[in-house]
Amino acid sequence: MTKADKRLDRIRRNPRGVSFEELMSIAKRRGFTVRSVRGSHFHLRHPSISEILTLPARSPVKPVYVKAVLKLVDRLNEEE
Repeated sequence: MTKADKRLDRIRRNPRGVSFEELMSIAKRRGFTVRSVRGSHFHLRHPSISEILTLPARSPVKPVYVKAVLKLVDRLNEEE
């Protein structure tokens, strides 16, 4: 198990207290593009998924947003 897999597993077990930078690192590693939009929000998008996820840039990230990113990562892994 790689370091990135361990980090992802830890976040799955406890989605509280995840920093914005850590979540963006996981998303970028999986091929998502991160685009700054107006104010303090960012869009996450992947070329093979038509859905766009908007996240506020606050640390720690609320668990609902962490779970949404994990759901997109799982969906991406299923397609591979």
